[in-house]
Amino acid sequence: PEQPPQLANAIEVLRNNRIETLEVWDAQNYAETASESALTALLEQRIADPENVLSGSMKKELIRHIAADLHARGQADPQVYISLVASDPCTRWVREGDLAFRSYQGWLAEQGPGVPDGSKTPAAALEHTLEMTITGGGRLVGAAIDEDCAFIRVFRARSMQQMLDKAEQKSITFQPPGGTPSIGFLKLRMPRNGFEDVIRRDGSAVCAAVRVLVKMENGSPLLLAQDLMWDEDCDGWVCIRVSRRGWKKVRMVY
Repeated sequence: PEQPPQLANAIEVLRNNRIETLEVWDAQNYAETASESALTALLEQRIADPENVLSGSMKKELIRHIAADLHARGQADPQVYISLVASDPCTRWVREGDLAFRSYQGWLAEQGPGVPDGSKTPAAALEHTLEMTITGGGRLVGAAIDEDCAFIRVFRARSMQQMLDKAEQKSITFQPPGGTPSIGFLKLRMPRNGFEDVIRRDGSAVCAAVRVLVKMENGSPLLLAQDLMWDEDCDGWVCIRVSRRGWKKVRMVY
């Protein structure tokens, strides 16, 4: 389908303006280099809560969580992102027995001898993958946070299928050349309480579908999609899944 004019303009800005640090702009106005607080202010404008499920503290933490994630992914030092996720009380490293652990083992096999012996733990693998991403120009350096380029939609779900259905009720039209989405991720952190655990405990889960048009250091734009869940045990948001669509094949880690 044809790109909305504002989104098409944002993509041109993303492709034609090379920037060295994380910047935030809307689809019409190119903004100054942004701090995490600038990200927070812009993201707040994109929250939609049609079911009125957010408390004030949940909303504040949601914005902080997304801004901190984008900010950390925009740093040239992988330790910034590693420190952020390692200090998250809502998640833990994947371990044998987790479904995601199979993907991690598959990543190790895919990398072959290219993985240093010291990187053969999930924590070390995260650092190794981030270093490769940064070296390859996959660091995030910009975000277009305009109504046509980003949204945060909050809702309540009573099953995984309902969560997936509601997450896709609103979308951003963003099609790479050739029409083939590039999707790839490596899950190295697991929720301490999984989605089904929260459903059994509470009967439903408060979720957030996050979609943001971002730019990589190599100049390519991509649509970053994250689905989050609120866990009252840790008073925080947990990432359930990540996907991305864009021109370059860069694996997203979380």
